[in-house]
Amino acid sequence: MEWSKSKTYLIIAFVITNVILLVSIYFNNYYINDNFDKKSLINLSKLLSSKNITYNVSLNIQTRKMSPIELQYSTIKDKNTKKLTSKYINVLKIIDDVYIELNLKSDISSNDYDRMLEYCRKFIKENFDEKKYKLKETYKEDKTAMFCYEELYDNMFIEQGYIKFIFSGDSDVDISIVKTKNINKVGKPIDTISNSEAVSKVISQMKPGDEIENIEIGYSRPQGWQDIDTRQIRLIPFWRIELKDGNFLYTEAVKN
Repeated sequence: MEWSKSKTYLIIAFVITNVILLVSIYFNNYYINDNFDKKSLINLSKLLSSKNITYNVSLNIQTRKMSPIELQYSTIKDKNTKKLTSKYINVLKIIDDVYIELNLKSDISSNDYDRMLEYCRKFIKENFDEKKYKLKETYKEDKTAMFCYEELYDNMFIEQGYIKFIFSGDSDVDISIVKTKNINKVGKPIDTISNSEAVSKVISQMKPGDEIENIEIGYSRPQGWQDIDTRQIRLIPFWRIELKDGNFLYTEAVKN
């Protein structure tokens, strides 16, 4: 009799153990296992095709580790802006200590793309380290043209540092500058998502006929983050998806 009870208890315990194991496997597969694998990449490609969204980039499942960075905004008193501010002291305007605005004159036609581009490159080379900037985007409408250069850190974009040139038909060149300094990595390196997973996170923002022109990883700050000192901010890794129509889509690159 006692053996029969013990056997019954063992069977019940075995069943309970297996139920717990099955629930655990189910939970891990559907809730915890969030790895974006090859199968996910195949499904993403099919979804993009079904939505008539094309791409001229290589989508992959490669990930990396990156540290957040902390930086400060330069002011007109800093060494890396001193050359600029001393040269244009009579035509510059300072906003909140860190935003520099210049209004210069040029005889370049707003239709002459090559000369405008050369003007921008020359201005950056004469006043900053040209290797730390790259052209992010251009825009042309009627008699107005815009060229925006962004700062680089470890050859990755910093969304908060830029030089923007606006050429207008009345020979004006308006230049807006936000310069950074003292960039340092903070905290331990963190896992990031792959570029294909980044696309999957923003696909709902795309429309049929969109074409993905470029995908790159860099640094930006999430909406809603508030820094105690506006001159010093912390940035985290972000993926940026550029569409052929000139729009940009962003998603945090930090793996949850």
